Amino acid sequence: MKKVKNKTLQEWIPIEEIYKDGFVKLKNNKLIKILKIYPINYNLKSDLEKEAILNSYKIFLKTCNFNIQIL
Repeated sequence: MKKVKNKTLQEWIPIEEIYKDGFVKLKNNKLIKILKIYPINYNLKSDLEKEAILNSYKIFLKTCNFNIQIL
């Protein structure tokens, strides 16, 4: 029977370094930026505020010239 060596967490996760400014450097030299977004109650906003929020979000998405993942 072949014995399987379990990987440690550090070996399994491809993170090389975590910087204080929210950047994460991966072992393949890619950088990830972590953003913390604070929620708002969209339903309590006025129609004008809702429109401004959506327009700001559209502008943000259009200016992203990199891959983005939203969780």
